[in-house]
Amino acid sequence: MGLRDLFRRPSAPAGVTPSVPTHVAAEPGGPRSEAGPPPARLRSFPLKLAVMQRLMYDEGAVLPAFTMPASLHPGAPVEDWFRGYRLPAALVAEVAMLRFSRTNEVLRQLDPRWGADDARFDIEELTDRDLDQLPALAEVSDPEAMLSAAARDALAKRGIRIV
Repeated sequence: MGLRDLFRRPSAPAGVTPSVPTHVAAEPGGPRSEAGPPPARLRSFPLKLAVMQRLMYDEGAVLPAFTMPASLHPGAPVEDWFRGYRLPAALVAEVAMLRFSRTNEVLRQLDPRWGADDARFDIEELTDRDLDQLPALAEVSDPEAMLSAAARDALAKRGIRIV
């Protein structure tokens, strides 16, 4: 079994077909050729994980969710997969809300043993280049203070509400 086999379709209410682009369903890592839609180029890995949480796991998810079976040992291959995942820029541009939380499903899938005292997924800074790719972002939830003061300032300068 490879990482490609660890996906489940997002659940949808009865009678509703989830909006999953066909290129994503066929190729979990996103398109591999230049013919596909352009990928987002988020430099901040914790920011990318928050976007993946929104697009793969939250209500209304539009991408297939990655599910690591408990019997498999997580590690570098899983983190490499998450880092290399090509998020379609068009979907990233539509994200209006992000939640930075130590309980996000994407973090549990990445490393089920990760603890809340580990700050490796905290957001130290948010660059203009990353934020430019999220033009619809209007609100950020940060219940566990994962955002540094510099990251909060970058969001506030853009008029993004932090709750």
